[in-house]
This record gives sequence, C-alpha cells and structure tokens, in this order.
Amino acid sequence: MSWSARQIWAARLNAAGVAPVVAWALLENLGCEGLGSAGDEDWAAAGANLADVRSRRRAALAFDVAAEERRALALGARLIVRGAADYPELLASIADPPLV
Repeated sequence: MSWSARQIWAARLNAAGVAPVVAWALLENLGCEGLGSAGDEDWAAAGANLADVRSRRRAALAFDVAAEERRALALGARLIVRGAADYPELLASIADPPLV
C-alpha cells in the first residue's frame, strides 16, 4: 500500500490535532506541495489559528507517515480522505465531516 500525497497530509493534519474544517481549508487552499513548504503565516492565511499554527505545523511535519501506513496495513485498514470517491456519502453529508 502506498498513500497518495493527499492521504499523507490528511493523516498528518489529523495526527497534529487540526480541526477537520481547518484541515480541509489547508488542503484546499495550500495543496499538498504548499503545505510542506508554507510557513506559519501561510497556514494562518489559509484558515489555521495563528496561535496554534507553529505547534500544529511542527507536529504535522514530524508525523511518522511510514510507521502509520505500516500500522494501517497490519490492521487491514484503509485511509479514506474526505472528497475521495470512496468516502462514505452519509458521512460526507454531515455539517463538519472528518477529514479521514
């Protein structure tokens, strides 16, 4: 199994405790490449609370994606990101659906 860039960033943002609505805004506004290269101010401009940005951004960048992917594989789990074709329709219909 190999996660896409969008799945990787969704897992990172989720693990860093970024609220789903903010994580979605970050993904949509900065994109996967932008999230990795953007600074704190860019994250804040894209919807994150500036007071929380530094710690959450560091946590997201430090998240061990490879280890998490191995754990998911061992459990037989899949990472389904909001907006993906296989994201559950009923879950997508709620007011603030989870990112993953």
